[in-house]
Amino acid sequence: MQSTSPTSASTLAVDNSSQATDHPLPQTPFYSIEYPGYVLPASVPLAVSNLGGQSALDSAFKRSASKTETLIELKLRPDQPFAHPVPGDVVSTNNILLKIVRKRRKHKLEDGTTGEYTTEAVGIIPKTARFRSMVDYQYQPDMNDPISKLRVAMDEMDVDALQTYTIPEEKADYTVPVQGASGITLDMDVNLDPELTGVTVPQSQQESQTSMPATTSNLRLFPPPLFSRQTIPQAYNFKTNTASMVSTSVDETTGEEKKRLINRMRWKGYGPASIMFSDTVVPDKPPQVVEEGRNLIDKKILKKLEELFIQRPVWTRMSLFNQLAPSETREILNSKALLPLVCYVFQDGPWRDTLVRFSYDPRKDRSARFFQRLYFRNANHPIARPSVITRRQDRSAANTQIRAMEEGTEKEADRKRAIE
Repeated sequence: MQSTSPTSASTLAVDNSSQATDHPLPQTPFYSIEYPGYVLPASVPLAVSNLGGQSALDSAFKRSASKTETLIELKLRPDQPFAHPVPGDVVSTNNILLKIVRKRRKHKLEDGTTGEYTTEAVGIIPKTARFRSMVDYQYQPDMNDPISKLRVAMDEMDVDALQTYTIPEEKADYTVPVQGASGITLDMDVNLDPELTGVTVPQSQQESQTSMPATTSNLRLFPPPLFSRQTIPQAYNFKTNTASMVSTSVDETTGEEKKRLINRMRWKGYGPASIMFSDTVVPDKPPQVVEEGRNLIDKKILKKLEELFIQRPVWTRMSLFNQLAPSETREILNSKALLPLVCYVFQDGPWRDTLVRFSYDPRKDRSARFFQRLYFRNANHPIARPSVITRRQDRSAANTQIRAMEEGTEKEADRKRAIE
């Protein structure tokens, strides 16, 4: 017969008092609206009316509603026909509606509580109307304008107003004076606070303009159905460029000091020094930008290039690369500054695109004639000159078509003469 120790028995026991009590979850559906504003119990009918009425909400929350029917528009100014509503969407949710009751006590308990709270699950919330989109821009035109009155008559189905409407005569009063606004400059928007414009008007100028009436725009502009299609705000997170630095320069003539932001990581061109065939002076050193990058290159490859240019003053790029290992050629192509440190190039002439040693002028050395380059171009090559071939084919086809039309016209004339 086995015996069980008290310690092992206590570990196997389960404390039922620590478990949560099971409560049934009612399946009564409720629908929630996250109204973007304060709603009091007395203003619930007004909030429902601003959402389009009870019928519009029933259509948006029904189970078989389409995507267009689930769109809700909140009109905060329903009496203004030109006000743009706030768009809302009906989304699926898995929320629970809780009923919280607080029972107040006449006297506080020792722990400081003044009441007792009870919570009860009333139902589930399968759908919720949310207004997470940005509100469109608002613009209110003059409601005394005939177009505004026409819009109101169309909304109210005022037949008499629609029948008696006539197009008003167009006037050139695009600006009208503002009554009682003397002393405001003509180029200042009277709808803005002068302190917000940041423009300080001298006292003398203000005194000279006191007799001038301020004007405002009288353009009959009416807002479109939608100003902006952007409904989701963008996470801009503006940050200054970490590679930017302030550069200061002084004008030599005026002595004025100017500051500007430059990018320290900007690309620097390490192109070789180049001259035209008609230039009389040849370069004897690399450009200043290339010289500044001398400490960033491989010294062994630079020394080898200098030795090659001592052996031969003029090289083509391909012939020079044939004297180097593949790894050295790759380094020359990647660094961009190795070749400009040892040679210059001609932009035209018989030594065009050849690599020439600094201070060496092949035009003054008769033996440099062996380093001249000859160009051969095949205009009929389908890859090298496709545009030339296309033009020639189009021209040939056009000539053939014209020739055929002329021959057809001559044959038709001969046939008519034969019949006569």
